[in-house]
Amino acid sequence: VSPDMIHKALNKNLDELLNPPIKNLSISGIDKFAKAILTWNNFGDAKLRGSAINSFFMIDERGGTGGAAFRCMYADFLHEASPICDSYVLEQLGLEYQAITKHWNQLSNGLWQLYETGDRALLRQLSDKLKEIAAGEYDVLQKMKRFVYGLLITV
Repeated sequence: VSPDMIHKALNKNLDELLNPPIKNLSISGIDKFAKAILTWNNFGDAKLRGSAINSFFMIDERGGTGGAAFRCMYADFLHEASPICDSYVLEQLGLEYQAITKHWNQLSNGLWQLYETGDRALLRQLSDKLKEIAAGEYDVLQKMKRFVYGLLITV
Protein backbone atom coordinates (compact mmCIF):
# COMPACT_ATOMS: atom_id res chain seq x y z
CA VAL A 1 0.00 0.00 0.00
CA SER A 2 1.39 3.36 -0.99
CA PRO A 3 0.64 6.90 0.19
CA ASP A 4 -0.84 7.59 -3.25
CA MET A 5 -3.28 4.69 -2.89
CA ILE A 6 -4.32 5.96 0.54
CA HIS A 7 -4.84 9.50 -0.75
CA LYS A 8 -6.96 8.15 -3.63
CA ALA A 9 -9.02 6.06 -1.18
CA LEU A 10 -9.51 9.04 1.12
CA ASN A 11 -10.54 11.22 -1.79
CA LYS A 12 -13.07 8.64 -3.02
CA ASN A 13 -14.48 8.19 0.49
CA LEU A 14 -14.72 11.93 0.99
CA ASP A 15 -16.66 12.34 -2.22
CA GLU A 16 -19.10 9.60 -1.21
CA LEU A 17 -19.45 10.81 2.38
CA LEU A 18 -19.87 14.50 1.53
CA ASN A 19 -21.98 13.89 -1.60
CA PRO A 20 -23.98 10.73 -0.95
CA PRO A 21 -26.10 9.42 -3.83
CA ILE A 22 -29.21 9.38 -1.60
CA LYS A 23 -30.25 11.46 1.41
CA ASN A 24 -30.32 8.43 3.75
CA LEU A 25 -26.52 8.15 3.80
CA SER A 26 -23.72 9.95 5.57
CA ILE A 27 -24.29 13.34 7.20
CA SER A 28 -27.51 14.02 5.32
CA GLY A 29 -28.78 10.63 6.52
CA ILE A 30 -27.85 11.46 10.10
CA ASP A 31 -29.67 14.79 9.81
CA LYS A 32 -32.69 13.02 8.33
CA PHE A 33 -32.68 10.48 11.19
CA ALA A 34 -32.44 13.33 13.75
CA LYS A 35 -35.69 14.73 12.36
CA ALA A 36 -37.41 11.39 11.82
CA ILE A 37 -36.77 10.12 15.33
CA LEU A 38 -38.91 12.95 16.70
CA THR A 39 -41.89 11.58 14.74
CA TRP A 40 -41.63 8.36 16.73
CA ASN A 41 -43.53 10.18 19.44
CA ASN A 42 -46.64 9.46 17.35
CA PHE A 43 -45.98 5.70 17.34
CA GLY A 44 -47.76 3.22 19.54
CA ASP A 45 -45.65 1.57 22.25
CA ALA A 46 -44.88 -1.58 20.26
CA LYS A 47 -43.85 0.34 17.12
CA LEU A 48 -41.77 2.76 19.21
CA ARG A 49 -39.85 -0.03 20.87
CA GLY A 50 -39.52 -1.94 17.61
CA SER A 51 -38.06 1.12 15.89
CA ALA A 52 -35.65 1.66 18.77
CA ILE A 53 -34.32 -1.90 18.78
CA ASN A 54 -34.08 -2.01 14.99
CA SER A 55 -32.03 1.19 14.96
CA PHE A 56 -29.91 -0.05 17.85
CA PHE A 57 -28.95 -3.18 15.93
CA MET A 58 -28.07 -1.15 12.81
CA ILE A 59 -25.70 1.27 14.53
CA ASP A 60 -24.30 -0.51 17.57
CA GLU A 61 -20.55 -1.08 17.41
CA ARG A 62 -20.86 -4.75 18.36
CA GLY A 63 -22.94 -5.82 15.40
CA GLY A 64 -24.26 -3.00 13.30
CA THR A 65 -22.96 -2.06 9.88
CA GLY A 66 -23.35 1.69 10.22
CA GLY A 67 -22.90 4.17 13.00
CA ALA A 68 -20.32 3.11 15.54
CA ALA A 69 -19.04 0.04 13.69
CA PHE A 70 -18.11 1.95 10.54
CA ARG A 71 -16.53 4.83 12.45
CA CYS A 72 -14.45 2.44 14.54
CA MET A 73 -13.15 0.70 11.41
CA TYR A 74 -12.48 4.02 9.68
CA ALA A 75 -10.55 5.28 12.73
CA ASP A 76 -8.42 2.12 12.56
CA PHE A 77 -7.81 2.69 8.84
CA LEU A 78 -6.65 6.25 9.50
CA HIS A 79 -4.33 5.07 12.30
CA GLU A 80 -2.82 2.42 10.03
CA ALA A 81 -2.50 4.87 7.13
CA SER A 82 -0.71 7.47 9.25
CA PRO A 83 2.78 5.90 9.27
CA ILE A 84 2.48 4.83 5.62
CA CYS A 85 1.80 8.44 4.65
CA ASP A 86 4.14 9.76 7.34
CA SER A 87 1.25 11.90 8.50
CA TYR A 88 0.49 13.07 12.00
CA VAL A 89 -2.74 14.56 10.59
CA LEU A 90 -4.15 11.15 9.71
CA GLU A 91 -3.36 9.94 13.23
CA GLN A 92 -5.24 12.93 14.68
CA LEU A 93 -8.18 12.43 12.34
CA GLY A 94 -8.27 8.80 13.46
CA LEU A 95 -8.47 9.96 17.07
CA GLU A 96 -11.33 12.28 16.14
CA TYR A 97 -13.15 9.37 14.50
CA GLN A 98 -12.61 7.34 17.68
CA ALA A 99 -14.30 10.14 19.62
CA ILE A 100 -17.19 10.09 17.15
CA THR A 101 -17.48 6.34 17.71
CA LYS A 102 -18.07 7.05 21.41
CA HIS A 103 -20.95 9.37 20.47
CA TRP A 104 -22.46 6.65 18.28
CA ASN A 105 -22.16 4.24 21.19
CA GLN A 106 -23.95 6.74 23.44
CA LEU A 107 -26.68 6.97 20.84
CA SER A 108 -27.01 3.19 20.59
CA ASN A 109 -27.18 2.98 24.39
CA GLY A 110 -29.97 5.56 24.33
CA LEU A 111 -31.82 3.54 21.71
CA TRP A 112 -31.48 0.44 23.89
CA GLN A 113 -32.84 2.41 26.83
CA LEU A 114 -35.75 3.60 24.67
CA TYR A 115 -36.45 0.00 23.70
CA GLU A 116 -36.40 -1.14 27.33
CA THR A 117 -38.39 1.73 28.86
CA GLY A 118 -40.50 3.23 26.08
CA ASP A 119 -39.62 6.63 27.60
CA ARG A 120 -40.61 9.13 24.92
CA ALA A 121 -38.61 11.89 26.61
CA LEU A 122 -35.52 10.15 25.22
CA LEU A 123 -36.53 11.06 21.66
CA ARG A 124 -35.41 14.70 22.00
CA GLN A 125 -32.11 13.60 23.57
CA LEU A 126 -31.49 11.10 20.78
CA SER A 127 -32.29 13.69 18.13
CA ASP A 128 -29.89 16.16 19.75
CA LYS A 129 -27.17 13.47 19.93
CA LEU A 130 -27.65 12.78 16.21
CA LYS A 131 -27.27 16.49 15.42
CA GLU A 132 -24.09 16.57 17.51
CA ILE A 133 -22.74 13.54 15.65
CA ALA A 134 -23.55 15.07 12.25
CA ALA A 135 -21.78 18.33 13.14
CA GLY A 136 -18.73 16.46 14.44
CA GLU A 137 -18.51 14.25 11.38
CA TYR A 138 -18.87 17.21 9.05
CA ASP A 139 -16.02 18.95 10.86
CA VAL A 140 -13.73 15.90 10.63
CA LEU A 141 -14.57 15.36 6.97
CA GLN A 142 -13.79 19.00 6.17
CA LYS A 143 -10.41 18.63 7.89
CA MET A 144 -9.79 15.45 5.94
CA LYS A 145 -10.73 17.21 2.71
CA ARG A 146 -8.22 19.99 3.43
CA PHE A 147 -5.59 17.33 4.20
CA VAL A 148 -6.25 15.43 0.95
CA TYR A 149 -5.98 18.66 -1.03
CA GLY A 150 -2.74 19.58 0.77
CA LEU A 151 -4.23 22.48 2.70
CA LEU A 152 -4.02 20.99 6.20
CA ILE A 153 -0.66 20.25 7.78
CA THR A 154 -1.69 20.02 11.47
CA VAL A 155 -4.99 19.44 13.24
